[in-house]
Amino acid sequence: MMYPVSVVDGLVHQLGGLPLKMECAMKSITKTRINAHGIEEEEKCPVGQAVVTSAGGYMSKLGNEYDEIIHTAPPFYKYYSDDNESGTTAMQALQECYKSSFCKVDEIIAGAAGSSIGTNKSLIAACPLLGAGARGFPTESAIDAAAEESFLWLTDDATTCDLNLDKSGSGNHPHACVAFGIPDNTTAESLIAAIEEKF
Repeated sequence: MMYPVSVVDGLVHQLGGLPLKMECAMKSITKTRINAHGIEEEEKCPVGQAVVTSAGGYMSKLGNEYDEIIHTAPPFYKYYSDDNESGTTAMQALQECYKSSFCKVDEIIAGAAGSSIGTNKSLIAACPLLGAGARGFPTESAIDAAAEESFLWLTDDATTCDLNLDKSGSGNHPHACVAFGIPDNTTAESLIAAIEEKF
């Protein structure tokens, strides 16, 4: 049995407190799908989609460290069927989680351009290694998806969003950084090596 704090999502919600829980309930995204019995139903937080919320406000432990939280739902590796209605593989669905999440970061950057924050402020997108925990992806596969999509987002090869961002400097995001929170040194070193290979 896993406790809520055993996974990143559970820990985020615990630290975000009631304000984050209420905001998530109001902002939840759904998709209509046909289940295995041929019945139409609403799928809450569809795989590969992302949504932005606050970090639960200044009274929450999370709100003291972060401005926004981007929530995404990776697929369960073992149970994700390649013959699903979208026709994607589990790996493609995992990559879509990164693309959708980075697109939300782009929206935050674009919003900051017209505000007092400005575009010269450094932005750090903190991210876990999606899929590698309770979702059951092999570590190597999770590393490959993270390295590929973060590289594409940080360079001119990124095609996830069309927001006309300022491309001065190197790549699409001269003042942005992706920081992966990985407690295991071996996995962290493997991810670093995979990203360095891209550059």
